[in-house]
Amino acid sequence: MNKFIRKILGTALISTALAFGGVVTAQAAVIVLDPGHGNGTITAPGAAVDPFYEAPMTLAVANQVKSELEAAGVTVYLTRTSDATDVSLSDRAAIAKAYGADALVSIHFNVSGPHDKSGCVVFASAMGGNNSLVGINLGNSILQQTSALGYVNKGVRGRIGTHGDYYGVIRSGTALNVPTIILEQCYIDYPTDRALLASTGLSAAAHADAVGIYNYLKNAGKI
Repeated sequence: MNKFIRKILGTALISTALAFGGVVTAQAAVIVLDPGHGNGTITAPGAAVDPFYEAPMTLAVANQVKSELEAAGVTVYLTRTSDATDVSLSDRAAIAKAYGADALVSIHFNVSGPHDKSGCVVFASAMGGNNSLVGINLGNSILQQTSALGYVNKGVRGRIGTHGDYYGVIRSGTALNVPTIILEQCYIDYPTDRALLASTGLSAAAHADAVGIYNYLKNAGKI
C-alpha cells in the first residue's frame, strides 16, 4: 500500500481495527464514491462549459450521495474530499479495495466533440464475470432514477481498449476485483441536458444517484 493510500485511509481503518481487536471488519454494505477529476495535474479539472465545471460538480454530488446513503445505513467513503486533491485512477481503485467496497462509483459529467449528444450513460467492465454483472445491475438501478428526472437513458455500456477495459478506473478496479462503474450524469454541452440540470439542480441528480445505489444494494441483499 503506497503512502498516498495510507494517508487517505488515515485513522478511519486504524480506529476500526482497534474497535474489533485489530481486525478490520467490513460493514454489510460499503460504497466508495469517486468524484471524477480534480484540479491537480494528474487527472485535470475535467469538462468545463460555463457555468458548469465538472470537478466541483462531481464533488458536490458525491457529498450529497454520501450523506443520503449514510442516513440509510450504508457505509460510504470518498476518494477525494477537495478540489485541490489529485488522485490517480489506480489510486482511486486502490482506495476502494482498501475499504472493502462492494462497488466503486466514479461520478462524472459528459461532453462530446460535436456537442450533439445528450443523456445519462453508465460504463461498466466489459470483461465479464461478477464485476460486469454488478456493474450492469448497479448501473441500471441508477439509470432508472436519472431517467425519471427526464434525462435520456443511454444504458449501461462496456468499452474495450488495448489492455482490456478502456477506462483506467474501471480497468484498475476490475484488476483488484472491485466492481467499478463510471456514471456520466449528463452532457453539460447539450442544450436540453443543460436546461434540465439548471432547472432540477445538482441536488436532484445526487438524490437520484443515491436512490439508485440504495435500491441496488437492497435488491442484492447487502442491506
